[in-house]
Amino acid sequence: MRYVIFALTVALVVPALVFAERRHPPINKKTLVGTWEAISEGDTRVWRMEIREKGDSYLSFASTGLRWVYRLEKMEVKNDEVFLSFVDTKDSTEKIYVQGKGVAGRDGIGKDEGVIDTELIMNPDEKPLSKWKLIFVKTPYVEELYKLSKSAEKAIREIESPRGMRGSRRKH
Repeated sequence: MRYVIFALTVALVVPALVFAERRHPPINKKTLVGTWEAISEGDTRVWRMEIREKGDSYLSFASTGLRWVYRLEKMEVKNDEVFLSFVDTKDSTEKIYVQGKGVAGRDGIGKDEGVIDTELIMNPDEKPLSKWKLIFVKTPYVEELYKLSKSAEKAIREIESPRGMRGSRRKH
């Protein structure tokens, strides 16, 4: 009887532990390659990093009516720590540092994924520092948010339509 209880315990607990312990590996130079997106908190900026295996890599951000592009000039990746230095493509004195910790991997269906929890510092030689706390996601993150927003909007419009009201009357 003890053997049966032990066997059942192992059969039930071990898979749960393995699943619970499944973690993505720390980011490295290879898994950093790809497109990363972030949205600023507190203002309306969208950030996009395109890290390429060969050729130039870029960081760009757009705000209402404005956009900038910075080229990667220095990259350090050690364990899960990332440090990236970008220089403005129009004014080489303007710089951005992106530093933080990240993980990357695959989602089980072959799609690369990852997250980098960063602090972005604009013009690090100027005081006071202009800093942003950003979480870069390795997917078409902003595009997915847009699609989800449009889907949610459509759901509201369907409820508001006469067919979607299902017999209830609108009150004006």
